[in-house]
Amino acid sequence: MSSPADSLQRALDTAERDATARHQGAKSSGPGGESQTPRNSTTTASGRVSSDAMAHIELEDIGRLGAKVRQIRVNRKQVRDVEEAARTLPHRLANLLPEPVVAVEVDVGLDEAILRTSPENMDRKRFFDLRIRGRGDLVLRRLQVGDDGEREPASWTLTREQLGELVKELA
Repeated sequence: MSSPADSLQRALDTAERDATARHQGAKSSGPGGESQTPRNSTTTASGRVSSDAMAHIELEDIGRLGAKVRQIRVNRKQVRDVEEAARTLPHRLANLLPEPVVAVEVDVGLDEAILRTSPENMDRKRFFDLRIRGRGDLVLRRLQVGDDGEREPASWTLTREQLGELVKELA
């Protein structure tokens, strides 16, 4: 019998095969004979993390050892206490993200919380944005502030082992 973690690993393996095929198929020659790879293409890996949680990981790239992640979404059947999550997740994620996140907004009435990289820990206008909803949805993404001040998606790199640990903590 397979565990929920096996489900996620199988999804990551499938995403890796898809990404490899996409890269091989996309390396067609351009007008001058140069190699062309598609920009901003992503793959989504979805798998069960526990009996109660499903993860959907948007990947820019994935290989045997690591992944370039754009966004992680975790859906839970069970309702999450947003105050507790906002209080405990920063500590639980401290060794799994390149910079720490802190609670910037906790609204018990709306049953939502926002955690972000603190301004003093931002790396070149890049930061993590973690949205928690009590009904069980949670979204972690990395953003960067463009020259025009607009927030744009950014990716971050981690090993597959770190990715598995991160998803487990988010669930």
